[in-house]
Amino acid sequence: MDELQKVFADVDRAMVVEQMRDLAEQPRGPSFAERHLLRMEVHVVAVCVSADDRVLVAKRAKRKILADHWEFGCGRLGKGETFEDCLKREYTADFDVEIDWLVARPVGTYTLEPPAKPEPVPGILFAAFARGTCAPRTSKHVDAQWMTLEQIADLELAVDGLAAHATLAVEAVRELRTRREPLRC
Repeated sequence: MDELQKVFADVDRAMVVEQMRDLAEQPRGPSFAERHLLRMEVHVVAVCVSADDRVLVAKRAKRKILADHWEFGCGRLGKGETFEDCLKREYTADFDVEIDWLVARPVGTYTLEPPAKPEPVPGILFAAFARGTCAPRTSKHVDAQWMTLEQIADLELAVDGLAAHATLAVEAVRELRTRREPLRC
């Protein structure tokens, strides 16, 4: 809940987490409006870094919002699910990439404002170490590749600031690899 507090604070919606906390502690069942609040969508992103410091990026399909833009992929946090469990599940399913470990502290947050949604969608980004550099497979994206930070800087990205988040993620993974003490969520 503390990580969610940080995400919502970063997107100027800190009061949402307090409302969620209050609702969860009520003895009566939540109303319709309260159930909607408890189902609020949160995106969780792994900036997957390989042993050679390449980052997994994927090009969004033409039928999606922000078509042909590049992203790191993401998962929707399920009820009672940890960030790590969500990311491992999603990246295995979406890219056939195995996340070995996550850096416990997020490398950033973002907000999407899709036209079809009534509320902005907050997101939280974690650095992750992914085993191997086999070509990722994807059915949800047009393309998926391992790229250097220099290559990522030249891409049309889905969210402003993603290139900077990639740099922070590579630095965080490098630091933990040198200490050989990966932190888990």
